[in-house]
Amino acid sequence: MKKLLFTFLATSFCLSANYNYEVSIKRDIWGVPHIYGDSNKDVAFGLAYAQAEDNLENMLFHIYLGRGELAKKYGRNLAISDFIVKAYDLPLKAKEALNQISPETLSVLEGFSAGINYWAESNNYKNKLLPIKPEDIIAGFAMQSVFMYGLDETIDEFFSADLPQADSRGSNAYAINKSKSSDGSTMIMINSHQPLEGPVTWYEARLKSNAGWDIMGGIFPGSPFMFIGFTPNIAWGATVNKPDLVDFFKLEVNDDATKYRLNGEWKDFQSKEIKIETKILNLFSFPIKREAKFTEHGLVLERGDGFYAVKFVGFENLKQTQQWLEMNLATNLDEWLKSFETQAIPSINFVYADNQNNISYVHNNVTPKRLKGFNWQDPVDGTNSAYIWNSYLPTNSSPKIINPLDGYVYSANQSPFFTASKKDNLARSAFDAEIGFQENLTNRSVVLGS
Repeated sequence: MKKLLFTFLATSFCLSANYNYEVSIKRDIWGVPHIYGDSNKDVAFGLAYAQAEDNLENMLFHIYLGRGELAKKYGRNLAISDFIVKAYDLPLKAKEALNQISPETLSVLEGFSAGINYWAESNNYKNKLLPIKPEDIIAGFAMQSVFMYGLDETIDEFFSADLPQADSRGSNAYAINKSKSSDGSTMIMINSHQPLEGPVTWYEARLKSNAGWDIMGGIFPGSPFMFIGFTPNIAWGATVNKPDLVDFFKLEVNDDATKYRLNGEWKDFQSKEIKIETKILNLFSFPIKREAKFTEHGLVLERGDGFYAVKFVGFENLKQTQQWLEMNLATNLDEWLKSFETQAIPSINFVYADNQNNISYVHNNVTPKRLKGFNWQDPVDGTNSAYIWNSYLPTNSSPKIINPLDGYVYSANQSPFFTASKKDNLARSAFDAEIGFQENLTNRSVVLGS
């Protein structure tokens, strides 16, 4: 199919000491930006500029998210997100993570942030969020990662007496090797279901640098990295999974709820006042103050039957941006699989294919190293520190299928033990009972597997 390309903006950005980037942005007849630059940092700058040109507000949603200012912008329904951000000091943690991520990742984040800021300056766009900084991107990715596996939904269900409702939405991905295709090709189908508009709609782009970044695919607005897509050598799709990455601990507290018992001793809660600016009637914002209490387990929650602490995966390792970049830069199966060793993306199923006839399914889950012999689906004893986990199982503890004998893998938000043929499927018994896997099938997975 013929594509008509036209230069969309100047090839070179060399405007001041703050903006010195060599990047070309061209758009095809569908408006998809094709971005070319010398370095990965240049390409990230161009990607940010193109996104800002198309819809800056969608990009900034994730900045509000990471700074804990969603309620101020969009209303009180999003105050719980802001509470989590501020209770855990996520902006500060994100700033500290600048010294933990790889220099290459930091360079890309710097270029991406500069691209947003340059577009805003060039178009006289005013917003108190500006200037955007690399730590804003890190914080936004951290919040996206915990919402992707359903932290907010899990907490809502914890307080609700109703049974959780099955989600009718979903995504699909499958790969076949050349033994299953009519023309002898290795093939992948990527069918991730996202809204057609808003901050989590797909944004398509093509990226190519002289430093080896060469990919086309889909991202959420505000992301410098492809979440799904293909390179000259590899391709992958993604679907949401729901591993058990949230634990609740039943606390014993004293009469005035100022102390909790741990290992036979009474300990003081660690507390802080949280102020959340909340938009009222689209007219003004009003500060709401709440107390956040912490135990050695985590954030304290109170419901009708007492006090609990919640501990979840996602904020201990803020290298999500680094892992996505590693995946984007991979050139073969081994490099792509190695990206999971960073263990910063807590969840998501991935289906993979490449030009060497390799296919793979990875049920990505960064699983806590829990005490064995207990049902972690229910709240556990919060008076014994032996239950408090502080490390994770190694990457090889996650279910994965590589080059199955029958030549296909698929994912449609179902159990990781029904993702290939019967003889290629993994056995649940091969994995620790303390790893909480979703056990359900979906109608789509039944159709794909039939």
